[in-house]
Amino acid sequence: FKTHSFSQRVFFNVVKHSLLMIKLCDYQLQYCIDWRNSQHVSLVATGSQDYAAVEMLQPLIDCIASACIGDITSFCRTIRKELSDSNYKNTKSIAGLIFRIQGIKDTLKSICQSHGLKLPQKFAPSDAAASNKRNI
Repeated sequence: FKTHSFSQRVFFNVVKHSLLMIKLCDYQLQYCIDWRNSQHVSLVATGSQDYAAVEMLQPLIDCIASACIGDITSFCRTIRKELSDSNYKNTKSIAGLIFRIQGIKDTLKSICQSHGLKLPQKFAPSDAAASNKRNI
């Protein structure tokens, strides 16, 4: 898809809604971690499903990595290839999205490490060098 096929207004609406999606994913992730950490009783002994088990975070982490980070990263890469350096406003908007994506990626990595969860495939160790440069 080409950026010149959108109006400037549509472009900024897509960027704004992508930013909202990132913020919402970050908020929901933090809320789930806080809720999980506040649970004191394990339901395993009663035979019920333990919804506070750390393993229950893995599907959420995988979903955020794929739907939020993966899709928005793909959008940013596509747009960045098409933007000229002279289009400062659009370039700055994409850079802001990339910065926010890096922040939620770092949060996910930290959560996975601290809870012994599997790091999503998109964040393989080969991705570490790129993340240090804020490239996605």
